[in-house]
Amino acid sequence: MTFISKHLTAQLDGIARLYHYQPFRQDDPVHVERLVSVLNENKLRCSDPRNFNDRWDCRPWFDTSYIETDAVARAGLAEYIIGLEPDGSTHERLRNDPFFLEESLLRLADVYPELIYRQCAMYCLTANARSILMWTHYADNHRGICLEYGCGKSEFGVAVKVVYTDEYPLWRPHQLDEILDILLTKSNVWAYEEEYRLVIPRATVEHYPCLVDADDFMMLIPNTLKSIIVGMDGNYDAVADLARRYAPGLPVNFVTQNRSKFELALFQGKHQG
Repeated sequence: MTFISKHLTAQLDGIARLYHYQPFRQDDPVHVERLVSVLNENKLRCSDPRNFNDRWDCRPWFDTSYIETDAVARAGLAEYIIGLEPDGSTHERLRNDPFFLEESLLRLADVYPELIYRQCAMYCLTANARSILMWTHYADNHRGICLEYGCGKSEFGVAVKVVYTDEYPLWRPHQLDEILDILLTKSNVWAYEEEYRLVIPRATVEHYPCLVDADDFMMLIPNTLKSIIVGMDGNYDAVADLARRYAPGLPVNFVTQNRSKFELALFQGKHQG
């Protein structure tokens, strides 16, 4: 699996800050634990690609049109699938039966999200802290929070930019240069998210600066978290109290609705609402 890639990183794209939306309710222990883990233990919980809300995301549909007609490509595909199946009982059939090979490829598409999860974790970010849709979808309808991270020399500098497209790609798994092509390609309908993804391998990879543990937590470089932004219907006092307790001096900001425009305004400091 290739992780150092041709794709554009936040650092190369000139992005100084990236943001992560998440729900926060004071009476929900999971929400509180997720925030405290960042503030107190300097670690964040990665996303599970098997649960992404986009039904095409990390769920590739593989092209089968060439299997019967292209012997060279068929042989390459057979060897690729054989490499994923330690049980040798099917190897000769994969090499010699095009129909069985096609069925195996379709089964591979069904289990691909699980294969991705076994090999890497992801943390989803955006360059936009004032997205009305993302506050609605990912931050509990404006009741949640948005974590602001600095890119600089931190892990987030290598977060990779998602590519949005109108046409669904013709994926051929044995011809993919990088698994990142699948992890970072989405429909144009999601382009408003301006998404970057931190892709974290579950095993040591040379030159890659960050790893995830068995519980999907990743340790952060100290002082990477720059602020917490509270949604316009969020519990500012509860978030600020946790910040004072576990990360004294960390700014807690907030967004409000601009009533005369279709936009949100970001303010620093104490919420007066």
